[in-house]
Amino acid sequence: MEVRAIMRSLFHKSQAKKVWQTKLSGGEAELLGKTGDKLWYFTGNGLQVIALKTGKTLAKTSDFKGIQNQLPKNYENYLVKDQLVYFKGLDGQFYRINPKNLTGKVTKEGIRAADFPETPVSGEKFETAQIIATPDNDQLFALLSDKELQAIQAGGDIEMDQENERSYLYQTKLVKQNKVAVSDNEKVMSEAFISGEFILDSSRKRPTNDAFHTLTDFTSQVSDTENSAYSNEYNRFVRITGGLGVATSSKYLPLATSEGNWLILHYETIERNSSLKLSAFNPRTKQVSWTTLLYTSSISSTLKQGDKLTLLSNDDLLEMNLKNGNLKGYSFQNDRFFSKKPE
Repeated sequence: MEVRAIMRSLFHKSQAKKVWQTKLSGGEAELLGKTGDKLWYFTGNGLQVIALKTGKTLAKTSDFKGIQNQLPKNYENYLVKDQLVYFKGLDGQFYRINPKNLTGKVTKEGIRAADFPETPVSGEKFETAQIIATPDNDQLFALLSDKELQAIQAGGDIEMDQENERSYLYQTKLVKQNKVAVSDNEKVMSEAFISGEFILDSSRKRPTNDAFHTLTDFTSQVSDTENSAYSNEYNRFVRITGGLGVATSSKYLPLATSEGNWLILHYETIERNSSLKLSAFNPRTKQVSWTTLLYTSSISSTLKQGDKLTLLSNDDLLEMNLKNGNLKGYSFQNDRFFSKKPE
C-alpha cells in the first residue's frame, strides 16, 4: 500500500535517521491519502494537510475558507482520487478541493455517490413516507433524489435502501403515455431536503375516493393493457414504487395542520446523528411556510392535538406550534427548558 512507501520516504535508508516528526491534532487520525507532496489526514479536529518532505502542517479545517462550513466530521465522507480531494458536504452536495492552492468548490465531475461508503442516518420509528397523494388535483407528491430521478428517466430501478441524499419535491402521476415517467419540469421547488419524508397521520381514514390507491396502481392509469410493452412497464412500475416504499394503505395520508400544511421531516446535514428539521409545506401554494431545527437526531413518537405537535426523543420532549413553527422543549440530559424560532 501507499502508506508503506510514505513511511519509507520519511527515513534515510542507510542511517535509519528520523527526517521529521509532526503532531496530528485531535487524537486518532485516519490517513485519507496522498496528493503530490502532501499527506491528507482526518483527525478528531477535522482535516489536516502535511508536507511530505518536511512534516510541516500546511492547513487545518479552519484554513479552508469558503467551504469550511461544509466540511464533514466523519472521515468516510472524504476521498482522495486522481490527485484531487473530494468530500460530501454537510448539505449533501459533492465538493472538490484543489490540493495545489487548497481551495474548494461544488463539483459534479469526477465523483459519484457510489465512490463513498454508505453512512445511513438512523430512521424514525413513527410512520413517514417518501410519496403521498393529493386528491385535490389527482397527483402524487414524491421526494426524489437526483439519483432516483435519473434512474426513472433512464429506464432503471430505484434501490430499496440507498443512502440518504438531498431530495426534491416532485408533483407527478409517475405514469405518462403508458410508461413510468417523471420529468424535470415536475419539480415543485428548488429547495432540497436531506433524507426528507412526510409525517403520516395513521389516525385518518382512507377517503371513499382513494386517490392514492388509484395513482399507485399502474393498470388503472394506462389505456392499452394489451400492448406488448405493457408487462415490462408494469413490472418496472412495481419495482420503482417498491423502492419508494409505496403501499396501498390508509396510513399513506399526510399529517396536516389546520392551515392545510403537510409536515416534512428532514435532516440538517448528511452527517450521522445530524439534527432533524421540521418543515411545513403547503401543497396548494407549493411553498414552505416555515422550517425549524429540532435539536434531536431521532424521534420515537408524536402526538398531534390541534395545532400543537408533541415529539418525544431519548433526550428531549418537544412541543411545536404548527401555525408558526415556534418550538419549546425540555432537555432530560441537561435538565433545562429551551425555545427556538423558525429559520
